[in-house]
Amino acid sequence: MTQFLYFGINKVVRSHNIFMTPEEFSRARISDLAKKTNINKFQWCRYLNGKVFPRYSTLRNAATDLDMKVSTLVECIEKRVQKKNQKASCA
Repeated sequence: MTQFLYFGINKVVRSHNIFMTPEEFSRARISDLAKKTNINKFQWCRYLNGKVFPRYSTLRNAATDLDMKVSTLVECIEKRVQKKNQKASCA
């Protein structure tokens, strides 16, 4: 359930009140991450493939939406990139 927090005139910040543990993040589908964070699937694919790294503002917003610390989110992204690279090197 999405709630909206109002800050000043015409500024709306959404809050899902969704808590995601690092274990859940490692198993989450890209489409679920996209829905929870309002970052499109294509961009999540680029982040999780290691092609680009999200800007700090993007990390901060995603971490807020997932109810995580930014440092925890960075670690989760790095672990998924490493896991994907390990699978690619084994194939």
